[in-house]
Amino acid sequence: MLTAQVGGFLWFLSERMTGTITRDNPDRPPDWVCDGDGSDTTRTPFGCAEPKEETVEVGRLFWNHASDQLFPLFIGVLLLWFLGGVAIHLLVGGLGSEGRLGQTLEVVAWSGIVELLTVGISVALLAVEAQSLTLATSDPQALLSAIRSLTSGPLGLVARSVQVGGTVAQAYVLFAGLVAVHDVDRARVAMVAALVAIVLVLSVLT
Repeated sequence: MLTAQVGGFLWFLSERMTGTITRDNPDRPPDWVCDGDGSDTTRTPFGCAEPKEETVEVGRLFWNHASDQLFPLFIGVLLLWFLGGVAIHLLVGGLGSEGRLGQTLEVVAWSGIVELLTVGISVALLAVEAQSLTLATSDPQALLSAIRSLTSGPLGLVARSVQVGGTVAQAYVLFAGLVAVHDVDRARVAMVAALVAIVLVLSVLT
C-alpha cells in the first residue's frame, strides 16, 4: 500500500513534466557499427536506419526511472518491518518476556497502518501543492528545485506536520500493543516506543 501511494504520487508528478530533451537514440547502434569501413553499401545494419537522436518527454524518463525503484522500495519496506520488529522485540525483552516474536511483528504491522494513513494524507496535500509548480521545463536543475520546494510550501509544511503527528500516534499504538503482549516494565516499553518515534521524526525532518 505504501509503495502504491508513493508510486501514484510519482506518476502524478511525471504527468506534469511535459518538457522535452534531445538524447542519443538507444535503439540505434553506435556509429562504428553503422558506418563500418564503407566497403559494403548494399546492406544497412539492423537499427542503423533509426535517427541518431530522439526527442523524449522529461516526464517519461522520470517515470521510467521512478517505476524501477518501486519494487526495491516494496522489498525494503518488508525488510524494515521484519528487521525493525526483531530489534524492537529484543529491546523490549526478547526471550525473557512472555510475548512471542510473531506477536511483536503483528504489533509493528498495526502501528504501520497509522503510517499508511499519514502518508496518504501527506501525499494528497503535496499533490495539491504541486498544482502550483512549474514542471513543464526541460532544465533538470529547475525541475529538481521545483520538486524540492514542495515541502517548503504552505501545504508542504502541513504535510510534514501531519507526518510528525503520525509518528507520535504510531509510537503510541506501538507502546499499547507491546504492553498488551509483553509482560515487562511499562517504562521500558515506553523508552523503546520513544526511540522509534525519535528515529521516525528525524527521518521526516531530514
